[in-house]
Amino acid sequence: MSSHEDILGRIRRAPDERQATAFFDLDKTLVASYTAIGLVREQYAAKQLGALDLLQLATVAAFAARGTLDFEQALRTPFMMLAGEPEAQFTEIAQSAFRKHWREAIYPEALELIDAHRRHGHHVVIVSSATRYQIAPIAAELGVSEILCSELEVEDGLFTGELQGPPCWGQHKLVAAQKYVARHRIELEDCYFYTDAWEDLPLLEQVGHPCALNPDRKLEQHCREQHWPWCRFTSRQQPQAQDVLRTALAWGSFMPALAMGAFSWLSNRSVKTSASRAFQMWSELGLLAAGVELNVKGRQHLWAHRPAIFVFNHQSLLDGFALPALLQGQFTVMGKKEAADVPIIGKTVEAAGFILFDRNDPQKAREACARAAEQIRGGSSLLIAPEGTRSHSNKLLPFKKGAFHVALETRVPVVPIVLRNTSELWPRNSRFMRSGTLDIEVLPPISTKDWQVETLQEHVDAIRQLFLERLGQEN
Repeated sequence: MSSHEDILGRIRRAPDERQATAFFDLDKTLVASYTAIGLVREQYAAKQLGALDLLQLATVAAFAARGTLDFEQALRTPFMMLAGEPEAQFTEIAQSAFRKHWREAIYPEALELIDAHRRHGHHVVIVSSATRYQIAPIAAELGVSEILCSELEVEDGLFTGELQGPPCWGQHKLVAAQKYVARHRIELEDCYFYTDAWEDLPLLEQVGHPCALNPDRKLEQHCREQHWPWCRFTSRQQPQAQDVLRTALAWGSFMPALAMGAFSWLSNRSVKTSASRAFQMWSELGLLAAGVELNVKGRQHLWAHRPAIFVFNHQSLLDGFALPALLQGQFTVMGKKEAADVPIIGKTVEAAGFILFDRNDPQKAREACARAAEQIRGGSSLLIAPEGTRSHSNKLLPFKKGAFHVALETRVPVVPIVLRNTSELWPRNSRFMRSGTLDIEVLPPISTKDWQVETLQEHVDAIRQLFLERLGQEN
């Protein structure tokens, strides 16, 4: 088995002079689920499917899994059930399934692979037996514009229950890829294909760079025999016992950190200073307990100028442990008001002078920026995520202007901090973090002395572009 880094290295070492396409399967390759399950759940909730329909689909799936029913015919069954249904309603149902089920299931590791191919100038294409309605919202989240899939026939805005051509599965997936590379004058031997399924062997055998991600048993065995690279993503797996224990220890380390902060009060008699030290101590002890190490590039830029405004891309709850441990010194944090509701911890961060506010209230946001500017003038640095919330995937969200208005008012430098893999170590909506190495890059301070109100958006866009370049993402 190869590691995720091994597979990324293979992309980075690829020749630059030849065009190539990276084909990605969808289910269990880009997302840690079968999208059809989430889709059927939403169809049932919307009353597009009834109980008997669910029973029929379950029976067909069981027969197909046992090999007593042709899989291609099994694929057609749910499409036949759509006969007479409005395409617009189905599109809305698929969007609902994306928001509720699929977006959280995207593998951060897969996004890294896509970004690596983009940086190398490769085309990225999703090729799947799923429908365009399932794939399109996921593709948009991943920044992928090209899709090869099973196309449903529509007449006068209604599904006919038939497909336009064969389903994009097995041998037909190879044919779809061959037509694509012929149109773009690319050779299959220069292409990559990532999948989890044995049924995709026809295309795997024809590309020059086959790779299995989270493979089924038959495909894993074939990869071993052919010495093909393969790996399993861990970010969306169920937590192991050690993950549960380490996470519990990380949260539990707050109490000894609080005790150390209280002890420091005996010498400084400052509640704010003691609370701040307790919080920073907790972040260090928490990382140690969780088994998370920081691999920092550009650490010297953290101290090139203080106070400063440190901005970072927000991926995970792990950011709250990593960044205070990284910054040290005197700083404040701007964050959501809900953090104050966490027992004991909330009171500590308030006592430390952290600025918690309602992000949906523009007036509260302006007041928070004014408080931040005041603390900066008093010698504190500011730590803030300009995206305003955690990204569902590693994809960088648009930047809000609050932090940059504070920079314009105080004229202190802006220091970008790029976090690369926090969502792998602690995925969104997961209660447990995993041990590993967190890669961080601190970029050189950006002077704000010559900034003007009229050009503020240009400065915001330029800083966001730095993040996009370091993360290997497109706008």
